[in-house]
Amino acid sequence: MRVAVISALALVCLLPASGSPAVDAVADLVDAVADPADDDAGNATAPAAASSAPKKRKKVVKRKKKPAKPTGAPENAEPAWYEFRARNKAWRKEFGERYRERIEYLEAQQELAYLERQKQEARMRARLAQLRAEAASGELSSSDDDGDGEDAPPPEQDERQDELSLSEQAALIGTLLGSPAGIVGVVLGGAAGGAAGLVVEKVEGFRSSVSHSYNERLECEQAAAEQQQAMVEELQAVPDEVTLLDGRAEAEELETCRAELRDFLALPANRRCADCGAKLGTLQDGWASVNLGVLVCVRCAALHRGLGVGNSRIKSLVYDHWDVATARSLMHVGNERAAQLYLARLPEGQRAPGRKADEERLRSWLTNKYVRLKWAEPEWRDSLAASRLRASKVTTGAPGARGRKSALKGAVGKAGGARPRKMGKMPSLSSDG
Repeated sequence: MRVAVISALALVCLLPASGSPAVDAVADLVDAVADPADDDAGNATAPAAASSAPKKRKKVVKRKKKPAKPTGAPENAEPAWYEFRARNKAWRKEFGERYRERIEYLEAQQELAYLERQKQEARMRARLAQLRAEAASGELSSSDDDGDGEDAPPPEQDERQDELSLSEQAALIGTLLGSPAGIVGVVLGGAAGGAAGLVVEKVEGFRSSVSHSYNERLECEQAAAEQQQAMVEELQAVPDEVTLLDGRAEAEELETCRAELRDFLALPANRRCADCGAKLGTLQDGWASVNLGVLVCVRCAALHRGLGVGNSRIKSLVYDHWDVATARSLMHVGNERAAQLYLARLPEGQRAPGRKADEERLRSWLTNKYVRLKWAEPEWRDSLAASRLRASKVTTGAPGARGRKSALKGAVGKAGGARPRKMGKMPSLSSDG
């Protein structure tokens, strides 16, 4: 304000003398500035000066104040919430203390059990050393036997009785992890941890059971393999010769028949299978059809066994016992003569199946060759058919116990409407069992 008055006085000094309109206007302006009480009047008398200096008002932006954070319990708050929060905090603190006490108790129990085991082992080692010393010196006395009850360690207790199982440990860990969330967190954490621990226990139990079963199976297979290997070694230890036994024959006749049989088996035609042509390296590989008089391999022997005992009677050259009559019936035919008798009318374009032929083709070949006698010599076929007929009549017409038993079974089956049970295959390839 003082600056405005001084500026107005300087302006008066520069202007001409009084009486002019400009000087009067400046004087009025000075009076208005000097007397603020007459502000409204001066504005009314001098509108030009008031309009020349307008005042601008700034816009004031009102900002919303953020509510202050409550430092304590608000006046209208429910006191039950704060009481529950305080109790929850106190409960968590108490639970943590109890958990630490439980952990310390378990650690102390484990330490005591470890110390007790150490003491027992020390007593056992001392007693063992004492017994060894007494055994070495040979001075065992009855007083030591009386003191055994004192020095003997107490019965071993279960070391795991104080230990927690896997599910209990998992439940305890889950409870501890869920404790910050309150009672709900403790309950849910304990349940989840217990369930996870139980699942792990079940998986471990199943794995141990499978492992135990697998180990038992391996042991059984190993025992079976060892037994099979022992059987193979035992069979290989059998001498490679025909066992000729006959109590009714004399020693000289046995020696003569054994020599003839050795020469018979050494023939080139008898060193191969009569049906598939497989080579018989040793006598252990050879099997004989006694009534047909041929030598075959083990594969063809199994198929001969399926033809029936009336058509082909199989015996092993090494593993069965032979008598003089059976050996001479075999030597009466042989593979070379059997080919002439059983394949006399074989067509020129048809050949015998080889050793690589399938089982069905080989079975069909044996059936046509030995059962149906399709290509046999007419005289030989008639003689074989007559001998088979006589054998069947003797078997069915015998008045023995076996015939009566079969007739009784047939009568019972017809009366009851049941069919007689078929006999199963014999466990051996030999017709003698």
